[in-house]
Amino acid sequence: MLENAPAFLDNEGSLRASHGEEFPALMEPDPVAISTERARRGLEEAIAALEDLVSVAGGQKKALHAYLKELRTVYQGLGGGDSSPQRYAQLARTLRDRRLALRMSLEALGKRIGVSASTLKQIERGVRPPSRKTLLLLQNAVELELNLEGFLAQPASAPIAGSSLNCYIAPGYEPVKMVMELSETLNGPGGYLEQTSAYLEHQSALQYLRMANDPTYVSAFRTGFSLEKVAQVICDHSRGTGIEMIALGAGDAREEVRLVQNIVARMELPDLRLYLLDISQPLLSEGFKHAADVLCNQRGVSYFAMQANFHHMDRYPQLHYTPERSHRRRVVTMLGRTIGNLDNEQKFFKYNLIGCHPGDFLVMDFQLAYASASDPDAVRRCDPLLRDEKPRGHKAREEWLGSAIWRHCRDVADVKFHYELLTHCSVPGSYSIEMVATVMGRNRELRRFSLFRFRRYDSILLADCLGTLGWDLVEQNPRSFPTGGGDNMMIFRKSRKQ
Repeated sequence: MLENAPAFLDNEGSLRASHGEEFPALMEPDPVAISTERARRGLEEAIAALEDLVSVAGGQKKALHAYLKELRTVYQGLGGGDSSPQRYAQLARTLRDRRLALRMSLEALGKRIGVSASTLKQIERGVRPPSRKTLLLLQNAVELELNLEGFLAQPASAPIAGSSLNCYIAPGYEPVKMVMELSETLNGPGGYLEQTSAYLEHQSALQYLRMANDPTYVSAFRTGFSLEKVAQVICDHSRGTGIEMIALGAGDAREEVRLVQNIVARMELPDLRLYLLDISQPLLSEGFKHAADVLCNQRGVSYFAMQANFHHMDRYPQLHYTPERSHRRRVVTMLGRTIGNLDNEQKFFKYNLIGCHPGDFLVMDFQLAYASASDPDAVRRCDPLLRDEKPRGHKAREEWLGSAIWRHCRDVADVKFHYELLTHCSVPGSYSIEMVATVMGRNRELRRFSLFRFRRYDSILLADCLGTLGWDLVEQNPRSFPTGGGDNMMIFRKSRKQ
């Protein structure tokens, strides 16, 4: 039996103790591997800079070519290499064809993206492959319609034995005990279920994933926000620093991985660590698998799974320990309306994000209020969950949230659902809608369970609330629904220690 202590799982399933004093303790990388990778990246930049210098230098070309030859030899000795010549030859032909189709000269394209005409000429003639920096600049010229993902997602270095640790089991994480407590509650006289209980079991997680990936649900709730804009804001404020992205309640991690891709595409030297944190083992496994499938060949990106409860973040020093000379930025994400899972938002942001330092980011999305929380009658008239007609997706939602009742409750004859309004919430201007299940037993005894909460917010009052806790609003992207209400994605930056 495993003791209740922090542990790591590697790809072979072995366990070993963590060292909480190191940061990030989830990784414990080989220092030789890290130094080798850093040297390779530095050499790539040096080679690219020298190649640019050769194209404009006068009498020093012979000496510069000699330096280039030596640098390339060292680079290859450290395991570096170029993509296949055939791929670059195809890129050269495509670039030239697209440029000519646009009737754009080398000088005009160079001025457009900030690269010398001679460099572009050498790339089109196949004399030299483009550097990563040049590829990124070419990608920004959207009129060229170049697909450069295969070049930018360079193959990662070969894995080193002992460095494949990828899963952290938090102290106090006892999924079997949590399911037993869920069953006890559902067989009691009624009660309040904590929000995360909706994702604990494999059956519940499967039903949630089916609902969350249904095309209707995706079009309504999982598209529309510009993660490119979020990535640009983060990169603009984090030049030259590595990024620790802590994804709270990551679920299947679709949005989180897309955000990582957008951030990395804007980093000259990719350096990002993604931590997927979720209390549901099935969802965490799905999210980690998706991250591995998408990011496995992205150089400079590491990803980890944390089986943990984000309400207890203050107990995980691995996420808030910072050495004095750490040149990294934290980006805490709460995507997929995760903020709605909090019973007390102010308490969470004040006490659970204690590891965040000035300059760190908080990114979250949420649903907007349909009416002022100070006018409950207007809320009942306007919010679709409280109107008489059945809201969109209600059947899938009821099947998902009600499935645990049918699995655990003894003598269930029928289950009915309804929604109740709560206006006394932690954040001013917000209100909550409880989904309540009335369970009828075969003896016709009735029991009531509060299964889930849907939170709505006023953007201005939410930003003001977080401002008092040391989080300043940097950017937001509100959008309205045709039927009223809407949602918003906000980016906050830590301004002071609380």
